[in-house]
Amino acid sequence: MAESVGPSGHVVGVELVPEMAAITCGKLVALGFDDRAAVHVSAAEDFTTDLCADAMLFCYTHDVLQSPQAIANLLRHAQPGCRIAVVG
Repeated sequence: MAESVGPSGHVVGVELVPEMAAITCGKLVALGFDDRAAVHVSAAEDFTTDLCADAMLFCYTHDVLQSPQAIANLLRHAQPGCRIAVVG
């Protein structure tokens, strides 16, 4: 995804488990994408950023999709017309 957004885009991941976030961050560094991709350790309900998403991807996030608070919080970070994809 970081390669697809180009040099001016940015990918933000939200991961609840610190160990999983660390693995992903290590891969971003190894692939040279750490300048345009980051993983935040946070519950989806509590996540915050100054960025405004033009696309969101939910992968195997059954717990997030069952939480109206999580969905509302994430959608607060979406631009009008944000594209959303869900994989489960």
